[in-house]
Amino acid sequence: MLKQMDSHAGRRYPTSAVVRGREDLGRVIVIKTPGPVHTRVGRMAADGTVDGITFLVFSADVDDRQPIPQNQLKRPMNHHTGRVFPFKGLVRGRENEGPMYIVQRGAVETRVVAIGSDGNSTGPSHVVPARDVIDIQSTHGSFRQEVAIDDRGNMVIPATLRNRFKLAGRSVVEVIEQTDGFLVRPLHHDINTP
Repeated sequence: MLKQMDSHAGRRYPTSAVVRGREDLGRVIVIKTPGPVHTRVGRMAADGTVDGITFLVFSADVDDRQPIPQNQLKRPMNHHTGRVFPFKGLVRGRENEGPMYIVQRGAVETRVVAIGSDGNSTGPSHVVPARDVIDIQSTHGSFRQEVAIDDRGNMVIPATLRNRFKLAGRSVVEVIEQTDGFLVRPLHHDINTP
């Protein structure tokens, strides 16, 4: 029994299947199993979304359930175009496309967008496995932050820089006078080291 129900057009769901007796529909998207008897399914468009009307079918007729590939589940986003992001990196396997801006970093997935010739992001952003984003660099070339010097002449080096240069308590830095100011450079040894 196949009954047309409300529309879920354009929505994405993680599982596809085939409905026995209705192979003319091709692979369908499994939307919901409301109970032991029925399952709601919808026709699958090429981009992995529901294409129009959904149907309520007998759950026993739903065969060959398979996960939809992640690259079809993650929709490209176009609102990241024309911007500059603070970090860029290469995507393993897509190095020939050059560096890409890192829109959002996660433990499992990272959203990236191509960098245009004008330095702004171009095209839709895409989700890639986080482990595939390599050679991450700051897009601004250097870190810049104001710090205060207290009455005793002490200043706190920001944690971002301390972590990047592996500076901890009792680390030694070199102060070099220049014409327009001074440079603080880590020496990478502890003052207790002979």
